[in-house]
Amino acid sequence: MFGLLKKKNPYEQDARAVYERLMAASRKPVLYTDMGVPDTFDGRFDCLIAHTFMVVEVLNEKDLGRADVFNQALFDRIFVQMHVTLREIGVGDVGIPKHQQKMMKAFNGRVHAYSEALTTGALKESLVRNLYGTVDSPSDDDVQAFARYMMNNIERLRALDFDEIVNKENLFEI
Repeated sequence: MFGLLKKKNPYEQDARAVYERLMAASRKPVLYTDMGVPDTFDGRFDCLIAHTFMVVEVLNEKDLGRADVFNQALFDRIFVQMHVTLREIGVGDVGIPKHQQKMMKAFNGRVHAYSEALTTGALKESLVRNLYGTVDSPSDDDVQAFARYMMNNIERLRALDFDEIVNKENLFEI
């Protein structure tokens, strides 16, 4: 009942649609077969974070006020879905909050690490620590390929305005 009194985020529907596009992009087989992203739960989650980072970073450059509201709606959507996913893979009611807290912390840490890496020119190193963090010795070619993929798509997104990014069907190109 009290949820009815809560102010709705005006970007809730847009965030839902962008989340679906982020999921589709982060599930492209080429990322796992040709770029060595680990095809595990953690690897897929990290791939989703990398894609989300690209959108969030560029939206923040476009219009910080609108971006804050949209990005919060997107973050909320991601973690509503993560709750569902954890339940589907068999994590019990007691364990879900603990898992989600760890995932939220990982999400925030990686987004900040990637943002800092863009300004310092250390994207490959950040990818090794984060996206490829569960791989013993990631291939330099794989890391370089994903770094190029990220930079190319960030540049593509920068060429769009805020509304185009939120509404574009195909946000990413290989």
